[in-house]
Amino acid sequence: NMKSLKVRKISDLKLFLAESIIVSVWLIYLIIYSAVDTPKPREVISSKIDGRYISCSSKSSVWNIVLYSVEGLFLLYGIYLCYAIRRVNSRWNESKYIAFGIYNLAIVAVVCFVIVAVTGQNTYIIISVGILVSVLVILCVVFIPKFLLLNKSKDYFKSVTRPNTSIEKGMGMI
Repeated sequence: NMKSLKVRKISDLKLFLAESIIVSVWLIYLIIYSAVDTPKPREVISSKIDGRYISCSSKSSVWNIVLYSVEGLFLLYGIYLCYAIRRVNSRWNESKYIAFGIYNLAIVAVVCFVIVAVTGQNTYIIISVGILVSVLVILCVVFIPKFLLLNKSKDYFKSVTRPNTSIEKGMGMI
Protein backbone atom coordinates (compact mmCIF):
# COMPACT_ATOMS: atom_id res chain seq x y z
CA ASN A 1 0.00 0.00 0.00
CA MET A 2 1.67 3.19 -1.21
CA LYS A 3 -0.20 5.41 1.28
CA SER A 4 1.29 3.59 4.26
CA LEU A 5 4.85 4.25 3.08
CA LYS A 6 6.47 7.36 4.48
CA VAL A 7 9.31 9.17 2.78
CA ARG A 8 12.38 9.06 4.96
CA LYS A 9 15.62 10.79 4.29
CA ILE A 10 18.53 8.86 5.74
CA SER A 11 21.87 10.58 5.84
CA ASP A 12 25.03 8.78 4.87
CA LEU A 13 26.20 8.94 8.48
CA LYS A 14 23.06 7.22 9.80
CA LEU A 15 23.32 4.55 7.11
CA PHE A 16 26.98 4.02 7.94
CA LEU A 17 26.20 3.75 11.66
CA ALA A 18 23.42 1.22 11.07
CA GLU A 19 25.69 -0.90 8.89
CA SER A 20 28.51 -0.57 11.44
CA ILE A 21 26.25 -1.98 14.15
CA ILE A 22 25.40 -5.02 12.03
CA VAL A 23 29.05 -5.62 11.13
CA SER A 24 30.10 -5.17 14.77
CA VAL A 25 27.59 -7.77 15.95
CA TRP A 26 28.89 -10.24 13.33
CA LEU A 27 32.47 -9.48 14.31
CA ILE A 28 31.73 -10.10 18.00
CA TYR A 29 29.96 -13.35 17.09
CA LEU A 30 32.93 -14.53 15.03
CA ILE A 31 35.42 -13.60 17.76
CA ILE A 32 33.41 -15.53 20.37
CA TYR A 33 33.04 -18.49 17.98
CA SER A 34 36.77 -18.53 17.29
CA ALA A 35 37.67 -18.25 20.98
CA VAL A 36 35.21 -20.82 22.31
CA ASP A 37 35.18 -23.46 19.58
CA THR A 38 38.04 -22.85 17.18
CA PRO A 39 37.62 -24.78 13.92
CA LYS A 40 40.42 -27.32 13.55
CA PRO A 41 41.75 -28.53 10.21
CA ARG A 42 41.49 -32.23 9.52
CA GLU A 43 42.47 -34.32 6.55
CA VAL A 44 39.63 -36.10 4.80
CA ILE A 45 40.28 -39.08 2.57
CA SER A 46 37.46 -39.63 0.13
CA SER A 47 37.10 -42.64 -2.11
CA LYS A 48 34.26 -40.96 -4.01
CA ILE A 49 36.41 -38.02 -5.06
CA ASP A 50 39.59 -40.08 -5.35
CA GLY A 51 41.67 -37.81 -3.26
CA ARG A 52 42.39 -36.08 -0.02
CA TYR A 53 41.49 -32.63 1.09
CA ILE A 54 41.64 -30.56 4.25
CA SER A 55 38.44 -29.47 5.91
CA CYS A 56 37.99 -27.21 8.92
CA SER A 57 35.31 -28.14 11.40
CA SER A 58 34.47 -27.38 14.99
CA LYS A 59 33.17 -29.64 17.73
CA SER A 60 29.66 -28.24 17.72
CA SER A 61 27.44 -27.45 14.74
CA VAL A 62 25.41 -24.98 16.81
CA TRP A 63 27.63 -22.13 15.61
CA ASN A 64 26.82 -22.81 11.96
CA ILE A 65 23.12 -23.24 12.72
CA VAL A 66 23.05 -19.82 14.43
CA LEU A 67 25.01 -18.29 11.55
CA TYR A 68 22.72 -19.72 8.87
CA SER A 69 19.60 -18.83 10.85
CA VAL A 70 20.58 -15.17 11.22
CA GLU A 71 21.57 -14.97 7.55
CA GLY A 72 18.21 -16.53 6.66
CA LEU A 73 16.44 -13.90 8.77
CA PHE A 74 18.36 -11.15 6.95
CA LEU A 75 17.30 -12.73 3.66
CA LEU A 76 13.64 -12.84 4.76
CA TYR A 77 13.86 -9.22 5.91
CA GLY A 78 15.25 -8.25 2.51
CA ILE A 79 12.38 -10.07 0.81
CA TYR A 80 9.92 -8.22 3.05
CA LEU A 81 11.50 -4.84 2.25
CA CYS A 82 11.42 -5.51 -1.47
CA TYR A 83 7.79 -6.56 -1.22
CA ALA A 84 6.89 -3.47 0.81
CA ILE A 85 8.38 -1.02 -1.71
CA ARG A 86 7.49 -2.89 -4.88
CA ARG A 87 5.21 -0.16 -6.25
CA VAL A 88 7.42 2.86 -5.65
CA ASN A 89 7.52 4.98 -8.78
CA SER A 90 10.92 6.12 -9.87
CA ARG A 91 13.01 6.01 -12.98
CA TRP A 92 15.86 4.45 -11.00
CA ASN A 93 13.68 2.18 -8.85
CA GLU A 94 15.72 -0.93 -8.13
CA SER A 95 13.37 -2.72 -5.76
CA LYS A 96 12.05 -5.14 -8.40
CA TYR A 97 15.54 -6.07 -9.53
CA ILE A 98 16.87 -6.43 -6.00
CA ALA A 99 13.80 -8.47 -5.04
CA PHE A 100 14.42 -10.80 -7.97
CA GLY A 101 18.06 -11.12 -6.91
CA ILE A 102 17.07 -11.91 -3.33
CA TYR A 103 14.47 -14.46 -4.45
CA ASN A 104 17.09 -16.04 -6.71
CA LEU A 105 19.57 -16.20 -3.83
CA ALA A 106 16.96 -17.78 -1.55
CA ILE A 107 16.00 -20.40 -4.15
CA VAL A 108 19.63 -21.26 -4.99
CA ALA A 109 20.45 -21.52 -1.26
CA VAL A 110 17.55 -23.90 -0.64
CA VAL A 111 18.41 -26.02 -3.69
CA CYS A 112 22.10 -26.21 -2.69
CA PHE A 113 21.16 -27.06 0.90
CA VAL A 114 18.86 -29.87 -0.25
CA ILE A 115 21.44 -31.29 -2.68
CA VAL A 116 24.19 -31.22 -0.06
CA ALA A 117 21.90 -32.71 2.61
CA VAL A 118 20.71 -35.52 0.33
CA THR A 119 23.96 -36.46 -1.40
CA GLY A 120 26.57 -35.40 1.12
CA GLN A 121 29.16 -35.41 -1.68
CA ASN A 122 31.12 -32.70 -3.42
CA THR A 123 29.69 -30.06 -1.13
CA TYR A 124 32.37 -27.54 -2.08
CA ILE A 125 31.56 -27.81 -5.78
CA ILE A 126 27.81 -27.48 -5.21
CA ILE A 127 28.16 -24.51 -2.87
CA SER A 128 30.69 -22.81 -5.18
CA VAL A 129 28.42 -23.19 -8.21
CA GLY A 130 25.49 -21.90 -6.16
CA ILE A 131 27.45 -18.82 -5.11
CA LEU A 132 28.64 -18.15 -8.66
CA VAL A 133 25.13 -18.49 -10.10
CA SER A 134 23.62 -16.25 -7.42
CA VAL A 135 26.21 -13.50 -7.79
CA LEU A 136 26.06 -13.60 -11.59
CA VAL A 137 22.27 -13.37 -11.65
CA ILE A 138 22.18 -10.57 -9.06
CA LEU A 139 24.79 -8.53 -10.95
CA CYS A 140 23.04 -9.02 -14.27
CA VAL A 141 19.58 -8.28 -12.90
CA VAL A 142 20.67 -5.12 -11.09
CA PHE A 143 23.11 -3.63 -13.59
CA ILE A 144 21.91 -4.59 -17.08
CA PRO A 145 18.69 -2.50 -16.78
CA LYS A 146 20.81 0.46 -15.65
CA PHE A 147 23.11 0.13 -18.65
CA LEU A 148 20.08 -0.08 -20.93
CA LEU A 149 18.58 3.02 -19.29
CA LEU A 150 21.86 4.89 -19.64
CA ASN A 151 22.05 3.90 -23.30
CA LYS A 152 18.51 5.20 -23.88
CA SER A 153 19.38 8.43 -22.05
CA LYS A 154 22.52 8.88 -24.16
CA ASP A 155 20.49 8.42 -27.35
CA TYR A 156 17.91 10.90 -26.07
CA PHE A 157 20.52 13.54 -25.26
CA LYS A 158 22.15 13.07 -28.67
CA SER A 159 18.81 13.76 -30.36
CA VAL A 160 18.13 17.00 -28.45
CA THR A 161 21.60 18.56 -28.61
CA ARG A 162 22.59 21.02 -31.27
CA PRO A 163 24.42 19.76 -34.33
CA ASN A 164 28.05 20.77 -34.71
CA THR A 165 28.50 24.41 -35.58
CA SER A 166 30.94 25.73 -38.13
CA ILE A 167 33.24 26.99 -35.36
CA GLU A 168 33.51 23.47 -33.92
CA LYS A 169 34.21 22.10 -37.40
CA GLY A 170 36.89 24.71 -37.96
CA MET A 171 38.60 23.63 -34.73
CA GLY A 172 38.80 20.04 -35.91
CA MET A 173 35.84 18.81 -33.88
CA ILE A 174 33.49 16.81 -36.04
